[in-house]
Amino acid sequence: MTGSEYSKWINALGVSEKLDAIRIALVRAADRLGLDNEEVAGTLGVHRGMIRSMREGWPSLTDGQKAWELAVLLVRLHNALDSIMGEDKIAMQSWMQTENKVLGGIPRELVQTVHGLVNAVDYLESRLQRV
Repeated sequence: MTGSEYSKWINALGVSEKLDAIRIALVRAADRLGLDNEEVAGTLGVHRGMIRSMREGWPSLTDGQKAWELAVLLVRLHNALDSIMGEDKIAMQSWMQTENKVLGGIPRELVQTVHGLVNAVDYLESRLQRV
């Protein structure tokens, strides 16, 4: 699902459905990418306790918040990488931990900044269009 398709799908949901969908997608993405609570919290700019709460089933993000938008980007990164890697969790985690010359660093570290996250999503989604 491309970024624009994902946005259309999310926007079609009701408020509570949207909160739950993002929470579930974010937790799944973090697990499959091998990111711990602290790393996810750093990416979203929130306290790691919020991520722990989300893993326990509490929707802690609000539509329109910066953290919400960053969560959607992280899910998009996961979805693109998942498609490219053929749903291979080990390969996805390896990609996240390996120096990427095009991105100029290790994706796991780069996604800790908005700039790095956006660049990684753009890179993967452009690669996905070639597949």
